[in-house]
Amino acid sequence: MKTTIISTAAVLSLASSGLAQTSEQSEPFQLIIKSADKRIDGKILEACHEGAAIEGLCTVNAEKPTAYNTFQFNTTSGQTISDKNLGPTGLLTFELQADKLNESEPLTFFSDPSTNVALPLFEPTQTGQQVGFDTANCMHVQSSLDDTVNPPTSTKVRGLYRWYVCKTNFEGYVYETLAWVLGNGKPENPSCQKVDVVRQFEKI
Repeated sequence: MKTTIISTAAVLSLASSGLAQTSEQSEPFQLIIKSADKRIDGKILEACHEGAAIEGLCTVNAEKPTAYNTFQFNTTSGQTISDKNLGPTGLLTFELQADKLNESEPLTFFSDPSTNVALPLFEPTQTGQQVGFDTANCMHVQSSLDDTVNPPTSTKVRGLYRWYVCKTNFEGYVYETLAWVLGNGKPENPSCQKVDVVRQFEKI
């Protein structure tokens, strides 16, 4: 899937300022889908156009690394790692190439109050959703909050793996994309299939 991206230098400058706090960047990698559903197992994630300087993560058949399916992980040096098996947290970034400029955009989560399915999007923003990669290179979100008890409490940091592949609709762009389910319940979207997202440095 090839993408046409329209943006302005003013909008892109926000992405740069948002990443200024990170100081270490990984080697480029691809994101592979692992699922019990054979139809999507082994597919890769690729940045797909969902608005001006906004990209979702669409599923495509495996192919050689391109600018659209290559990502990086930006972390802050010296951070305290709560669980070595989970590793550090940081920003997953995509390099937006437009208007003769290359700018890193961080991954964010867009949520709509009508659903418990959030959309991971790359956007020109000053903040992003912190993620991590465990020792098996599986992408996750770390949390120490447990609000399933009364009163809510802090627990040992744990990795959440609430990734799904769903048919999504963002501003009229309908794709099969990566999604994140808010909370520990089932996704409301009936098209959603549970997946793991695995980082792969080697060429596909």
